Amino acid sequence: MRPIYESRKEDLYFSRFDGLTALKHLHPHIELVLLLEGEAEAYADNRGGVLRAGQAFIAFPNQAHHYADNHGPIQGRIFIFSPELYPSFYAAFCEKHPTNPIVPFDAEAVLPLLHTMEAEYSQHDRYTRSVVEGGLSIILAQLFRRLELTDVDRRNISAMQAILDYCNLNYTSDITLDDVAENVHRSKYYVSHMFSREIGSSFPAYINALRVHDAKKLLERGDMSVTDVAYAVGFRSLRSFNRCFLSLTGQNPSAFKREGEKNP
Repeated sequence: MRPIYESRKEDLYFSRFDGLTALKHLHPHIELVLLLEGEAEAYADNRGGVLRAGQAFIAFPNQAHHYADNHGPIQGRIFIFSPELYPSFYAAFCEKHPTNPIVPFDAEAVLPLLHTMEAEYSQHDRYTRSVVEGGLSIILAQLFRRLELTDVDRRNISAMQAILDYCNLNYTSDITLDDVAENVHRSKYYVSHMFSREIGSSFPAYINALRVHDAKKLLERGDMSVTDVAYAVGFRSLRSFNRCFLSLTGQNPSAFKREGEKNP
């Protein structure tokens, strides 16, 4: 499973969910899941395991994370937010990672906060944002009392962020490892090592995963041919596109497009 880099515009997202199935992904935000019912699997940097009702899962900025099998019906809430919203936790978010991203939360204290935040979203006036930010601040304070944190190399995090930013902006072009290295002022061997160590993927595999992720959205739209999609997302031949798409999704692009047309 190759991680996808997400570039998020909003600095605070809050929603209910009834399923957790996501590609391995990373972004410069914090992702917090509160599981209220059921069981699922959740991992950040390959740490984690079974997430049970009454537990939270938290991924810090630029930690590759994903959700695996749901063990039956599940239900919960998810927050995705910028670390800059919470100055009290900012240093920890930037300089540390959880030893274990799964931690229990106090349901008696958290559930009323969630109900209040959801009620605010239903009326959505100029004070809603303050209520949601305040409720999330209380939840974070409770979780941090239980989280065990370990130091990370901030220099490597900054370098990795620059590398991923460049890839995210240029993956549709004929991008090479030399291009990335020149842009971030590092050697190509350093960049290759960072991909292997931090992402668990080679550079070409990561770029192709970005392209396939984009291609799926274009194919679902249904207004472009498979060939046009292949070249639009950066592949230089239809053959290589078909091979990568099948490898990452288990379907060839034409079958994926037909399936989307049957189920608009």
